[in-house]
Amino acid sequence: MDSTFWQLIKEKDFAIPSNYSIEVLTEYLLTALGNPDPAIREGPNHEVLETWIHRGVYSADALQTMANQMVKNLQVGLGEVGSDAVFLRTFSLLILTEILQEDNERPFLTENELRYFMECGLTYLKEEQDARGYVAGNGWAHAVAHAADLLMVLARNRFLMEVDLERLLQAVADKLIGPTTCAYLYEEDERLAYATLSALRRNLLQQPFLIHWIQQIARPSGVPWSITTFYTPEQTFRYSNLKCFLRSLYFQLRLTSPSPQPALLPELEKAIRAMDRGYYELT
Repeated sequence: MDSTFWQLIKEKDFAIPSNYSIEVLTEYLLTALGNPDPAIREGPNHEVLETWIHRGVYSADALQTMANQMVKNLQVGLGEVGSDAVFLRTFSLLILTEILQEDNERPFLTENELRYFMECGLTYLKEEQDARGYVAGNGWAHAVAHAADLLMVLARNRFLMEVDLERLLQAVADKLIGPTTCAYLYEEDERLAYATLSALRRNLLQQPFLIHWIQQIARPSGVPWSITTFYTPEQTFRYSNLKCFLRSLYFQLRLTSPSPQPALLPELEKAIRAMDRGYYELT
């Protein structure tokens, strides 16, 4: 089943070939998620799987079984940095996100089931150490961006209330504040900000929590940033990731119409100034 096979399925409006069972095709599609060859992992077969999820090809039971398998895949090699196991984790995360998006649109999960997947996603984000974006020769890993997409979908779920949205945003902050060996070069900051925007659109989060949340991102150690912060590349990566996230969130809030939380804009401006190293002069 090479890329030509799956391209033909796409061209035939994603119809299931009559001489294949959906079980056999699905087994191949799920196995391909961890292939280090981007032509297989990211090829038309991936689009076929996502389309079948949203076209009702799979029953609710089949989707739940698939989601459980994706959660198991998130544990494979978790904690490793630089191994090919990252591709299985991150592309399984994409499929889990599509399944949860399907549940948002056509509910089939119970609250307990949804909360289980939420906990698995939060644990994954906390424990994933491989923050590579694009890997030369192997294509996209993009763990942080894919995790952000999952948080975005979770933030829109009917079962999640204020305390749950607070946990999602705290998970974003913790990831940004924590140590890293990578600068986010591939729009991870935008995707984390968009997940945050999805939570803000629920209009459940309170100003005191949000202000404290912004402040801890701007000053994670409780003191202003200084030139001594930049002794190592890792420290510089962390500073850059935090600053870019605050900027992305600021502009997403400002340019979204109507803005879900316009009162946060002055707080974000203060936070960005708090991270300033002398470039934003007040007149």
